[in-house]
Amino acid sequence: MTEPSLEEMIRSIEWERPGVGELEHLTDAVMAAARLNEISDDLVGHFVEKARAGGASWAEIGQSMGTTRQAAQKRFVHQGRRKGKRSGFFLTRFAAGARSVVMAAQEEARRAGSDHVGTEHLLLAVTDDPSGVAARAIDAVGGSVDVVQRKARDLGNGDAAPTEGHIRLDPDSKKVLELSLREAIRTGEREIDQRHILLGLARDERSTAGSILASSGVRRKELQVYLDGLSV
Repeated sequence: MTEPSLEEMIRSIEWERPGVGELEHLTDAVMAAARLNEISDDLVGHFVEKARAGGASWAEIGQSMGTTRQAAQKRFVHQGRRKGKRSGFFLTRFAAGARSVVMAAQEEARRAGSDHVGTEHLLLAVTDDPSGVAARAIDAVGGSVDVVQRKARDLGNGDAAPTEGHIRLDPDSKKVLELSLREAIRTGEREIDQRHILLGLARDERSTAGSILASSGVRRKELQVYLDGLSV
């Protein structure tokens, strides 16, 4: 099996976004490392599951991994219980309030009869609390939360009946959450919170939510100045 070298990974990051500065490349490297960590855990976990299905004991698995039975069992029994619940590497960096936004966005999509979570559903969820930081920020820069929510609700309706179970994030929503991680890294914070989600939504102006914010007079640079001031 051929593994990518450090030099190949560096070239890949620089090739993907050649026109950006070194700090943007640093952010890309942090995100790539997070993805690799998650993939490596899943890779080993896959073969642990196969070994267990083939009758291997935890002591044998631990020995193959160069660790103890207890350490292997603790790590991969816990990982197995989490499996299927993760929504991507970036959610491991989410604060409780930001996680609740993603869950609320899924409920918004379900109520609207949508088969996916769009950026408009994330926008509805992050601005749901009138006293929350996102709603206050929109008001502070001259926007109207009521107008933003009305537009998002109009565009967030789907054709399906409300359903139970998991509803997937669409590609634009995944991109917005990755942009939220970039915002957290930019401000030197380890966890993503609601401020970063709002900035991620505003940053991708081609998405439905970004278009709604821009057309409602909510500009990203003004939001950034206001929200950065709150973190000082």
